[in-house]
Amino acid sequence: METMEQRYISNNMRVQFLASSPLENMKASLEQVLKNTPPKKSYSNRELGGLFSGYTGLAYLFLRLSAGHPDLTVMGHNLRFWAERYLDGDRGSLVLESGNCGLASERLSFLAVLCCLTKDLGHLKRFLGDVPLLLGPYPPSQGDPFPSEMIYGRAGTLYLIRMIKQWVPEFAPCLESPTLRIAEVIMRTDDDGQGNWEWHGKRYYGAAHGEIGIITQLVLSVPSLAVELAPRLEDLLSLQLQDGNWPSSEKKRREGKPAKLLQWCHGAPGFIYSLEALRPYFPRHQDDIDFAIEKARELIWRHGILVKEPSLCHGLFGNAL
Repeated sequence: METMEQRYISNNMRVQFLASSPLENMKASLEQVLKNTPPKKSYSNRELGGLFSGYTGLAYLFLRLSAGHPDLTVMGHNLRFWAERYLDGDRGSLVLESGNCGLASERLSFLAVLCCLTKDLGHLKRFLGDVPLLLGPYPPSQGDPFPSEMIYGRAGTLYLIRMIKQWVPEFAPCLESPTLRIAEVIMRTDDDGQGNWEWHGKRYYGAAHGEIGIITQLVLSVPSLAVELAPRLEDLLSLQLQDGNWPSSEKKRREGKPAKLLQWCHGAPGFIYSLEALRPYFPRHQDDIDFAIEKARELIWRHGILVKEPSLCHGLFGNAL
């Protein structure tokens, strides 16, 4: 049976210093990205996974870094140039797919990044044109086709809306009503008949598909919801295990299975990011939040480097941050 220790490289190496500056290392990494996955004239469906995976995510990576490093050039061009090139490729006729309106939605992510890059009101109108599809009502025979979580659900839509508002503050008035209406749908969603959110029939707790990720996007989007969501946050804090981790799902918790996953998507790393973001909105819970974060950090440090690809979701980058 696989043990927790086999999933990690022990964090007991001596302190090492970088041979180059962080900026030089970042530039070298971006050059590798461009060499291994250069912008293309057209993209297949498998190459288009929204911000979550694929070339639109790379476009946003270069755009986001360009804000902090406007003068940095990589392979002869600044970072904004490369963001534009990644967005130029033909993506065919993008549509909002049933069951996918979150960070993995190519249509919503592509339009959101275009809004951030161009500040074009036309792209915003196209983005907002899909919002009614997320609000229902839906035929009883069909049911609600969209989940509430981050990667494929409405919490991810809220993230994209906040992203647009950050890059283009003048769009904020147009985004206020969609934000409130999407948040309202999430708040009244009852997937299990007991008031809980589920994804594929399971109640998850983590940042990607679970409650802490949904609560984070709700509160960051509509801060007044913090009061109503406080009991849910208290429940999640109470679920932290003795070692500092959280169970990935209610099913695993009830079965008494060990919480082996220590990643952003499932486990302590994702909880740390979320709790740090939520802390200012829950002043009465800050001591409990601080205690939970410290306990989770100690666990991550103790286990060391995750033996997986350099992914933010379920790899060493998510844990290293």
